[in-house]
Amino acid sequence: VLHADAATALKPAEPLQGMDFVMSIIPKTVVDALAGGIMLQILLVALLFGYALYAMGDKSKPVVDLVNLLTDATFKVVNIILKLAPVGVFGAAAFMLGKYGIGALMPVMKLVGLVYLGCLFLIVVVFSVVAWLTRFSLFSFLKLIREELIIAFTTTSSEAALP
Repeated sequence: VLHADAATALKPAEPLQGMDFVMSIIPKTVVDALAGGIMLQILLVALLFGYALYAMGDKSKPVVDLVNLLTDATFKVVNIILKLAPVGVFGAAAFMLGKYGIGALMPVMKLVGLVYLGCLFLIVVVFSVVAWLTRFSLFSFLKLIREELIIAFTTTSSEAALP
């Protein structure tokens, strides 16, 4: 039996409506936006910071160079992690297989299959319709975003591809 406070704490939050949603995008502070992990707040801060650097012109070159250097370093770290991730997945799958048998991997395999089917549907159906409506070559578009697609496919998250 759950304690009354625990039951209240486990109740799902109500979705934000209208102006509450717009106001939730604006962070209290820059640090709060970056530490809170709310993607829309992070994007707002990044857009404002990028615009400020653009508006400053040549005076912002040292900061732009530093941001480019940090971005390159971050992507090197992500590249290392992505290269090592299959080893971790193999280890986790081997542990599950050894301890619980093949039946334990079936739900995970079904989930992975559904994710790949969903991504394939997005590319083949949705992107094809958008490409047809805009008279843009789907294959040219896919070639342009191939790195982002690889990141999104391997992490099964669009957040990793946003930068």
